[in-house]
Amino acid sequence: MNIELTYHQDLSHGWIFADNATLAELGLNRGSFSRYSYQDAAGVYAEEDCDAGVVIKAMKAKEINFTFKEVYQIQEHWIRNLDGC
Repeated sequence: MNIELTYHQDLSHGWIFADNATLAELGLNRGSFSRYSYQDAAGVYAEEDCDAGVVIKAMKAKEINFTFKEVYQIQEHWIRNLDGC
């Protein structure tokens, strides 16, 4: 199995998006993340400094291969307007 994770970035920060199906596959939920990560109905945007590691560690533990697709936004990212976890 290979999962492509989207790495969203703006000028000062980044987040890895994990959709609800991926979270379920990994045994994670919104309570697995700090208040520095964001959420919407589709999943969690795990902040890059520590919460992204939660996703990556869980994928490695389940031997799931993953790649990243990078999405860069010059202005402040819309993710910052979502609800925190």
